[in-house]
Amino acid sequence: MTPARCAATLQEAPCPASDGETNSEHVSAERSLDAEDAMNGLLLYLGGALTICWGVAHVFPTGKVVQGFGPITRENRLILTMEWVAEAILLIFTGVLIVVMTARFGARGTATQTAAAVSAAMLLVLAGVSSGTGGRVDFIMYRLCAPIFVLSAALLLTGAFA
Repeated sequence: MTPARCAATLQEAPCPASDGETNSEHVSAERSLDAEDAMNGLLLYLGGALTICWGVAHVFPTGKVVQGFGPITRENRLILTMEWVAEAILLIFTGVLIVVMTARFGARGTATQTAAAVSAAMLLVLAGVSSGTGGRVDFIMYRLCAPIFVLSAALLLTGAFA
C-alpha cells in the first residue's frame, strides 16, 4: 500500500510494507511527512497572523494619522481615513483567509496553496507601493510596512510550497 493510501489508516493499524519497505520504515516516513506538514502549517499560520496583526495595527492610529496631515479639507480627511481603513481591512481579511484555508484544507491543499500564492503576490505589490511611498518618510511605522509585507509573503510562500 502506498503512503498516500495508507495515511488515513495509519492511526488504526500499521500499513503493510511494500517494495521491500518495512512497517517501521513506512511509519517513520509518514511521521516525517506529518512533521513537514505541521511546519508548513505553522509557517502559514505565522504569515496569516502577522498580516492580521499589521492590519489591526493600522486601525487604531487612524485618527492620529489623519490629524498628522494638519489642516486639510473635510473631503480629504474622509478619503484619507477611507484609504487607511481599507488597507487595514484588506490586511485583516488576507490574514484570516490564510488561517481559515490552512485550517480547512491543510498546508498542502490546492485551495490553500492558491490562496497563499495570490495573497503573497498582493503583499509583494503592496510592499512595492509602500517602499516607494511610506518607505521614504521619516516616521518608522511607515517604513516598516514593506519589510513586514515581504516577510508575510515569504512565510506564506514557504509554508504553502516548501
